[in-house]
Amino acid sequence: MILYLGSVPIIVPILFHTNEVFYFFDILLNQSITYQSNFDLLKYGYCLGLIALLFFKVKKLIPLYGLLLINFIFLPPLLSFILYFCFHHSIRHYLHAMGDTNIFSSHVNVTKFAIMFLVLTILFTIIVLTYMSEFSNLTFENIIIKYIFITLACLTLPHLLLNIIYENKISLK
Repeated sequence: MILYLGSVPIIVPILFHTNEVFYFFDILLNQSITYQSNFDLLKYGYCLGLIALLFFKVKKLIPLYGLLLINFIFLPPLLSFILYFCFHHSIRHYLHAMGDTNIFSSHVNVTKFAIMFLVLTILFTIIVLTYMSEFSNLTFENIIIKYIFITLACLTLPHLLLNIIYENKISLK
């Protein structure tokens, strides 16, 4: 069940925006990828399976996954991916962290901490994008796509490991 729900941000854009997603794969891999572009049966079967899973197992998630499906089906893949990570995934983790007194001590001003990391992230992004545009022969669009996905890939494993460590500490208490 969790694997099916977690696959939505990856699978739905591939099924509904195949050309655009494989264009990103082409840029990231520096080669052209051939693929079958007719996913109609798989597309509707996947969505029906998701709706059935939600309806029969976790009805309280129907509004959330309804919005996610609308996001990933009707918006361009890069925009829907950014919206998902910025306004769903990140905010959910941030709110969870804010409610846990074990993560931040009362002496830490979390707002200043978050603003500092936001400023550092923006500065790092500007430096990297400037450097890449100066010293590579890539278009700015290709640089942005590579930067976004490589950075997310670099953050994914540490994020996953931190969540596992945190959840194990909580379950041991």
